[in-house]
Amino acid sequence: MLEFIGRALLGALEFILDLWLIRTVRRGRGRPSRHVAEDAANLALWEWLILPIYAAAAVLAGFLMRAAGIPLFFCVAIPGVAVLIGALRQFRKRMDL
Repeated sequence: MLEFIGRALLGALEFILDLWLIRTVRRGRGRPSRHVAEDAANLALWEWLILPIYAAAAVLAGFLMRAAGIPLFFCVAIPGVAVLIGALRQFRKRMDL
């Protein structure tokens, strides 16, 4: 039970720090400020949209490793790089960075 509470608190802290970082980067680049609730909603939506993409990358990595006989490094690197590039592009667009 304590582990669950600790992970929940760490998740909330991570979300707050991500939100603070996004607002700091936007302010540093001279972008207009938005309301905190709007930024929080966009960040939460982005995190919930990216989780299924991570799951799909894991399934693809498993498929590549098992069916195609590709070494583990490439099974993780190929989907991982694709997911990373796509996620960063969507993140910049969504957060108006």
